[in-house]
Amino acid sequence: MNKKQLIFSIVIIISLIFFAIWYKTKDINYGTKFEFNDVFNEKDISILDTLTSPNGQYKFYEYQFDNGGLGYSRVFWSIININDKQNKIFENNLPDGYKIVGWDEKSVLILAKWEPYYASEESIELTETDYWKGFKIKIE
Repeated sequence: MNKKQLIFSIVIIISLIFFAIWYKTKDINYGTKFEFNDVFNEKDISILDTLTSPNGQYKFYEYQFDNGGLGYSRVFWSIININDKQNKIFENNLPDGYKIVGWDEKSVLILAKWEPYYASEESIELTETDYWKGFKIKIE
């Protein structure tokens, strides 16, 4: 095998490897990119999950920010009242150390404790019977 054939073979093999990687990862959902409207004026937000309460009055969001070449930020969990025209998604973030699991049949927000991987500035302890910013919560 001469030098040209060797180089050509290497280029073909590398091309096939890149094609295989692209083909395997093209259908992976990395989080739904949210189309911004008047409700959300923040740029580069990626909504990971959202779910409306059984009574249709509340909605929670699991989201993070796209930091460009630096990747994605930490995950935030927030809840809004759908009837509230201001939609305070960024003001209603859960305190560090809690994440949203879902809703129960009575539209009570179910939370779980978790240990953040980053240094937390706030230390809020929620109890089973708390209302958090006007929303009834239950902790698993």
